[in-house]
Amino acid sequence: MKSIIIIVLLIPIFGLSQGKVSLEEMSLSDLNEYLFIEYALNKNTEPLSEVATEDFVLIAAPGMIETKEQAIKGVNNLKLSSLDVTVDKIVERDDVGIVIG
Repeated sequence: MKSIIIIVLLIPIFGLSQGKVSLEEMSLSDLNEYLFIEYALNKNTEPLSEVATEDFVLIAAPGMIETKEQAIKGVNNLKLSSLDVTVDKIVERDDVGIVIG
């Protein structure tokens, strides 16, 4: 049985750091995919640490809820060889974006 990771990502839409790729100019969907690939496949927590606010919430299979700190500390527990990011819904309110997928 395949595990499913669901994320509710609370990130500021404005004021994101500049990098090789301008995170500020990315759509929330593209930013979500970039963060997942860096985090889950490449075990690079720096982009997530930099972009996600302290009220970041990750809902992982089977319904475990993790804070930003827990998600970053637990990255090495992930055993993935590929990743398919699906976005079901994006909600934007003021300077907060919620990506559900």
